[in-house]
Amino acid sequence: MPKLDLCITLDEVWEKLLHGIEHLLQFQTIRHSKWMLLYTYIFDYCTHDVSHNAELYERLKDYLRNYLNNLCQSNANLLDQEILEFYMNQWKKYCISFISYINRHAPTSDNSSQILDVYREYFENQFFQDTQEFYRLEATTYLQHHSIMDYLLKIPEYFDEEVHRVTAYLHPSSIKNLEKKLDEVLIHDQLTAIYEEAKKLIHDERIQGTMIVLFFERKIINSRLLLELNLLYQTVNRIENGKNELINMMENHIYQIGIETIGCINPISTHDLRIYIQTIYDFHQKYYTFIEKAFDSNQAFFDVFNRACRKFINNNAVIQTIGTTINMAQHLARNCDQLLRKNMLLDKRYRSECHMNGIKVVFPSANRYDSLLKQRHIQLLGRSIDLTFLLTQRLTLSFKKSLETAIQRFESVNITGVMELQCLLEVNRLTHELLSSYLTLDSFESIISEVNHSVSSALGRITLHIFWELTYDFLPHYCYNGSTNRFVKTQQPHVNETRREKMTREIPDVQLYGTRELNQAYDIVINLYRGFVGVQHFRTMTRLLGYQGIAVVIQEMLKVVKNLLDKTIREFVEKLRTCMPKQCKLPRSDYGSPAILQYYLHQLHEIIHYPALQDVFHCFRELGNAILFFLMIEQSLSQEEIKDLLQAAPFQNLIPRPYAKEGESLEVKIRRLEAKYAAMSLVNIIKKLGTEKQGKLVEEADLLTRERLCIGLTTFEVMLDRIRSFLLDDPIWTNNPSSAISSNISPLSNIDDTYDFHRIWSALQFIYCLPTRHENDMNVEQLYGEGLNFAGCTIIRLLNEHRKFETYDFTYHLFKINRSDQKEDEVKNVSLPTFTERIRKFQILNQQIFACLNKYLCHTTTDEIPVEQVKCLTPMTLQTIQSSIPIYQHNRLPGTTSEC
Repeated sequence: MPKLDLCITLDEVWEKLLHGIEHLLQFQTIRHSKWMLLYTYIFDYCTHDVSHNAELYERLKDYLRNYLNNLCQSNANLLDQEILEFYMNQWKKYCISFISYINRHAPTSDNSSQILDVYREYFENQFFQDTQEFYRLEATTYLQHHSIMDYLLKIPEYFDEEVHRVTAYLHPSSIKNLEKKLDEVLIHDQLTAIYEEAKKLIHDERIQGTMIVLFFERKIINSRLLLELNLLYQTVNRIENGKNELINMMENHIYQIGIETIGCINPISTHDLRIYIQTIYDFHQKYYTFIEKAFDSNQAFFDVFNRACRKFINNNAVIQTIGTTINMAQHLARNCDQLLRKNMLLDKRYRSECHMNGIKVVFPSANRYDSLLKQRHIQLLGRSIDLTFLLTQRLTLSFKKSLETAIQRFESVNITGVMELQCLLEVNRLTHELLSSYLTLDSFESIISEVNHSVSSALGRITLHIFWELTYDFLPHYCYNGSTNRFVKTQQPHVNETRREKMTREIPDVQLYGTRELNQAYDIVINLYRGFVGVQHFRTMTRLLGYQGIAVVIQEMLKVVKNLLDKTIREFVEKLRTCMPKQCKLPRSDYGSPAILQYYLHQLHEIIHYPALQDVFHCFRELGNAILFFLMIEQSLSQEEIKDLLQAAPFQNLIPRPYAKEGESLEVKIRRLEAKYAAMSLVNIIKKLGTEKQGKLVEEADLLTRERLCIGLTTFEVMLDRIRSFLLDDPIWTNNPSSAISSNISPLSNIDDTYDFHRIWSALQFIYCLPTRHENDMNVEQLYGEGLNFAGCTIIRLLNEHRKFETYDFTYHLFKINRSDQKEDEVKNVSLPTFTERIRKFQILNQQIFACLNKYLCHTTTDEIPVEQVKCLTPMTLQTIQSSIPIYQHNRLPGTTSEC
């Protein structure tokens, strides 16, 4: 397009402008460069000659008006959806062609507010007026034919319908204004009728009559009533101050129902305040649930509920009758406190389930002694008295008396009393901890050390009594059962019962658990642990004794074991060797299991009828119980140490190995965790903030804990080594005159010898495997327990004779033969099937004992056992066999006979 000529006329300019506008309105494409030239041409004309600008604008306006009139006339015959589709298509074309060019030079400022003002002024206001008129008429018509409750159910439908319509067709800002208009028409204009319905619901027979009956019959309140009240409350709550009238109705109604409820109490029962308090409690509980469900736990309704309850509780028939003689407020508070304190006795699992289900279990506040303990000084007769000092002095004395009573009770009972002692100590410890937050008491450790007489000595009263009970009652009178891992008292004690000092004085309840009821409750719990000695008792002993006490008890128990091995058991072993035959072979299977049983009965006849056989078993039972004591203490101590190590790990910067996915760096993860938990490293913190002495102490403690973790020390292994040294120091256990170890004779020539201990124990095992002759007779398990087996197997294992025992044992050999021939004969009143069944059970028990011992004696290598020299022979060929001795003739080793 050429540049603007200064002499150009208005008609020429209009012709050029009209040509460009027709391209746009006819939806023809126009290049951007051509459009910009037209724009520049018109702009230059308007800026050059200002006088013709208005006329050019009027021509453009007339043209557009005529264009739109012609467009409207062209679709005059269209109706309904067709005319809407026509205008929509035209509008899309304008948006694509005409308006898109205008928008290129449109201002960037937001003019939405001006548009919304126009929208609200010319459309929204009129729409709201029409909507209000429609629903005002709709509500009036609906209420003429339906009830208020049906109308309340219909209101949400009206709201949903209008909101959906506005969301689909109008601006989103209209929704909030529309809801306000609907609230005004549908709810506010109908409040009178809604409140009347609320009065009917509240004062209806379903509440005034039925609810009282339901209340006393402990039934559930009408669910339909709750739903209707809840619907009514949700409706009036939509408008401002709409629930105020409903709140006033509920306050008056609760007050009236409360007066009527208390008035229903029997006059004879008014003197029994428990019925009065229980009635108030039940009323509060029922209506609390009622308000919670009907009014969605609205705090305003709870406030008027409490206000109404306060009114009728402080002014009712019962108060007017007996209120002059009793302070009802204090009495009610005291009984409520008792009810709340009962919740503390609920089972912990039940309380956990209540918490998970949203049920709150209320406890009384701990304010019974706070004010008294916080009081430092009091004025008495004009003098200032240090109340804190007096309380501290008397409470310390009370702690000493309670701990003295706990230790005296423990000294008057057997070893099972450690459970009660631990419980009493924990009760006193917790009491001391709670009181220490208000008073400056002596440390609990110093108080218990003084009462225990362990201030300057490691042998306190508790340690001495535990050792005394273990030595004189536990070892000789208890039988171990591996299935339950418990010791129970034998039914036929071999020695006299232990005598103890009985407590002669009467113990006040306050020195035990506080009250008689608590004493009885705790006694029932403690009584569960008095019939046995198990893992719980050993854990308690470990906590009570500590490292120092455990070391003292074990050291003294080792002396008891040494005394048994050097004196009693040694004498019995020597006597049993004289009763044993010089040689006792393993018969061939050809004889059959009955003949082999008869053979062993004959060979072991003298030892079977040994008169002091019960004393032998009793001594071995004591030794076995001592070994089991070492094992149980080791297990309990290990568990305590593992717990300590796990609890100390975060503070020692010991971080467990994290899981790393594929592609992730494990080292990076570990470094991140170390940086995250660096603030918990006590060693670094105390070194940085503490003194030099504190830094050295924490380093030593950290080093001790880490070494205990790395080394994994075991007490039971050390005990077994000590017992092994006791055995090896005595020649009676090792110096076999005919032993292959001490001579150059082949070890195969020594298998029938009965000097070694494993042969003696085979004979004893043969004896206690024999079944009882009568049904009511107690067997060895009931009389001596598995401690008997532990003693024998431990000695055999420590002497390295366990392989010989498992190979050459009499009962094992008989069991193998019987398993092959399956005979069920009876030999000399001994039932072979019963006998072999007992052998099988004891064989399993022995294998378990050996496995347990091998776990702790795993450092013992085969180098300590003499190596047998085995000569390898070349297999015989067929020709050699034919020219040699007959095939079925037994090859005999030098020094053996043909007898079996």
